Amino acid sequence: MSLSRQTMTSSPSSKLSFASKHLSGGSSSRLRLTSMLALLNGRGSVAFRTGKSGFKVPRYQNTYQLHSSNPFSHNVVDKIVVNVMTEYLTDIKYNPIVCLKLCQNMAMEIRKQIYKKDFTR
Repeated sequence: MSLSRQTMTSSPSSKLSFASKHLSGGSSSRLRLTSMLALLNGRGSVAFRTGKSGFKVPRYQNTYQLHSSNPFSHNVVDKIVVNVMTEYLTDIKYNPIVCLKLCQNMAMEIRKQIYKKDFTR
């Protein structure tokens, strides 16, 4: 299977037609077709790119941090819970219907205030 200079410099659609003409058959030819297309497209590795100096440069750098920028603080959450409970539960007598709705509102308020603190872990 020899490639002429014209085939090497032609457009991607003609490269595809060249590959499909010369590679026909079963599933093994599909593998050859995809590998041939990868070579013809000139696309290298997904994880690395080649820099100007010819060395491999990683496309994606590690972003994992060992320590949190804003760690979870249980003391802050305890203060939020105490403040919300004292705000909602002062002068309240137990009524099953009212208390059900009250608990839902307290939970929403606590969650909202904790989300505002923007703890990262």
